[in-house]
Amino acid sequence: MQTVKLQEKSGTGMLWLHIPKHIKEHFGLRKGQKVWVDWEEGNPPRMVVYFENPRGEEVNEGV
Repeated sequence: MQTVKLQEKSGTGMLWLHIPKHIKEHFGLRKGQKVWVDWEEGNPPRMVVYFENPRGEEVNEGV
């Protein structure tokens, strides 16, 4: 596990975080790749990133 710092993207109010190189390489992540983000309530609450659509359904590209 590694600590990373959330940062604001150029005053847009959107947050982003740096993904460490070893994680990028391990999962084969690439710039522009589509991922799905969700959260799980709990103690502690968790943000979850899926590399494939967890529901297996088509998604509109408008977002």
